[in-house]
Amino acid sequence: MLLAVALASLVVLLAPAAPARAATVNDTRSVFVHGFGVCDFQAARWGVVWSISNPQQVAGTIGNVRVTPAYPLVGMSNRLYPLGTVSGQQSFPGNIQVATITFDINWDDGIVSYNDSGYVALPGLCGPGPDRNILISVNTICDAAAHEWLIVYNVTNPNPIAGTIGNVRVTPPGRPLEGMSNRLYPLGTVTGTQRIPADQLYVFSLRWPPGLVGATDRW
Repeated sequence: MLLAVALASLVVLLAPAAPARAATVNDTRSVFVHGFGVCDFQAARWGVVWSISNPQQVAGTIGNVRVTPAYPLVGMSNRLYPLGTVSGQQSFPGNIQVATITFDINWDDGIVSYNDSGYVALPGLCGPGPDRNILISVNTICDAAAHEWLIVYNVTNPNPIAGTIGNVRVTPPGRPLEGMSNRLYPLGTVTGTQRIPADQLYVFSLRWPPGLVGATDRW
């Protein structure tokens, strides 16, 4: 199972350790491929760190490395020692959602493993974007004893990153919105209420300016 951890400007996705596949029919030798992604929110780029661990008692040389998306893999040694781990990093645009690595290993005892692989599924858009949406639902309840309408606003964040709600305006004016937290966590919901007289007909709304993340809506 993939574990996603999202902080205000940091998203980390951990991929489970799993034996990479080898195409050599008689070769049961395996390595472990780990990948995790870190969201650089302001730069709107994913950084993915790949690690290859060798549980074998024989060393090998990594070759024919292919990564998708096709952005440079930096810092990974090609020499994989017994019980050792090598790591490298990629950086690519935040609208990419899947990263993969595929490679061969020439083992020192003459065995060759072909097309060992790993992947990371990234949890959505990293960075500012005009297409990031939230969900707003409204319930109305008649408080007959108070002779008022109670309007309940529910704001839900379906995105993998938290945000701060700001510049909120409600209509009719002069009736305050109460109880709504300004902090909207990933996959979370905040709720606020407003009361208006029951004998008056109002069109009511809750809004704040659309715009890029980090602008007036203050994600």
